[in-house]
Amino acid sequence: MPSCNTLTYNGTTQALVPASANLMLTSGSGMGPSGKDAGTYTVVGSPVNGYAFSDGAANKSVKCTIAKADPTLSFTSSGIIIGNRSVTLYAKPNIAGSLSVSSSNASITASGSGSVAANGQKGFPVSANNVSGSSTITVNFTPTDTKNYNTKSATATVTAYKEANPGSCVANLRYTGSNQTVVSGGVGVTYTTKSFSSVGLHQVTAAANNGYLFSDNTG
Repeated sequence: MPSCNTLTYNGTTQALVPASANLMLTSGSGMGPSGKDAGTYTVVGSPVNGYAFSDGAANKSVKCTIAKADPTLSFTSSGIIIGNRSVTLYAKPNIAGSLSVSSSNASITASGSGSVAANGQKGFPVSANNVSGSSTITVNFTPTDTKNYNTKSATATVTAYKEANPGSCVANLRYTGSNQTVVSGGVGVTYTTKSFSSVGLHQVTAAANNGYLFSDNTG
């Protein structure tokens, strides 16, 4: 008996074994020694006139498998959340099915599920409540055609930052000859310097601390 071909489902009829000139080959698929759907097939070989198996058997069989195919699944690879905002991650499979998401960090939430058409795209919002940290967001895809396709998953990393606030200028300052703090109300920032003694306009630079970003996505 010939050996099985290595096969993966592709939507077409495929030969389960190589052709043989001295055997009549059949399978339970009704398509000769061929199959279309993923699964296991029994191919039976019977010698044609003038040929025989060495052990005298009337026929022999071999089990051949067409493996399920892996769908493709694209997913936004990363995202950033600042403060109480959210980011939307998009998943797109190449075949019809259903999608669902989950988050590895309870402080960074991602939820939702739904069906999607072949090559359709579905967005999943991910949000945080002014926390800093990161989360692995996992999207799981289950094909409608589970007979012929495997499930698929993909991940993205979302990083959340607390929102930094540079503060504002202290109003109504008058020259005293001593250093005076010219800015107040900053959150999550470090100032290069914020106290001056001289009269005039002073520039204060605020840098976001670790775990913080300004609302314009700068640090």
